Amino acid sequence: MTVERYTFIGSFLADVQQDYASRGARALVPMLFLLSAATGAVVVYFIPRSFYLALNQDITATVYAGILAFNAITLALSWSALAKILETITQKDFCSFLQRNGLLNSYRFYVEFIHAIQIAAAFITFTALIVLMIGNVIPDFVHQILLGATIAWTLYAMRWSHGAVHIANDLIIQYGKFDGMTDDDKKALKLAVSNGE
Repeated sequence: MTVERYTFIGSFLADVQQDYASRGARALVPMLFLLSAATGAVVVYFIPRSFYLALNQDITATVYAGILAFNAITLALSWSALAKILETITQKDFCSFLQRNGLLNSYRFYVEFIHAIQIAAAFITFTALIVLMIGNVIPDFVHQILLGATIAWTLYAMRWSHGAVHIANDLIIQYGKFDGMTDDDKKALKLAVSNGE
């Protein structure tokens, strides 16, 4: 048996290809990210210019610090679900089953993807806070872009935080079914999955 080497990019492309096969061209457009970006743009449109001025820097810094804390808490809470995913997929027989049927890399990809999205949300918020501290040297449009990006990535990270919990719950249910099977049932299941049934 040849073990497929895991790479993030390879798993990402395999996931996109699988989504494209099941949903068509809609799978190529990240609708939830676009919705998050649109929400960020709408918020930026309605935020007055005075929000970015040195006069209100303490208020703006407090807003960014609150968003950064929220992103950090979301990241920490998501890791309990991500840890449960990793714990479940590394159970000896279940891990072998997932590997043989080409599913192990998908779970590994989602753990890494969700973590990357949440780190990006925290990093963008931290960057916005640092740029704010630099002062009025930075043009308004940079502050607007960073505020919009902060909101967009925070919303998208929240979506994937929920996704981590959903994946963990689904995996636990599947593992419970797998663990309760006899060896003959497991062999039959392996055969059915490998035949695409």
